[in-house]
Amino acid sequence: MKDRSFGATILASSLAGVAIYFWLVFFSPMVMLVVQMSVFLAVSAILAVIAWIGYALATTPMEPVVKPWENTTQLDDPSESAVERRPPENVVASEGET
Repeated sequence: MKDRSFGATILASSLAGVAIYFWLVFFSPMVMLVVQMSVFLAVSAILAVIAWIGYALATTPMEPVVKPWENTTQLDDPSESAVERRPPENVVASEGET
């Protein structure tokens, strides 16, 4: 029941915020200041997200690229293959395959 009351509180707060913002934009004597602050906060939020993405890209270590022709792993037995080519046992072959 706590989730429902919490959700109702969020809903009521959001609707009250919309009503207050509507009054501030259309009926308040500080219309220009409200619009300027709204645009500033919206642009700042977008730029903050872009900065966060850039920071994450700049600080995340890259994984080494291993090219298939430069495989340096050695198998214990040269007759062993790194990839088995036979199908799984539970796969049934279609009519054209045998």
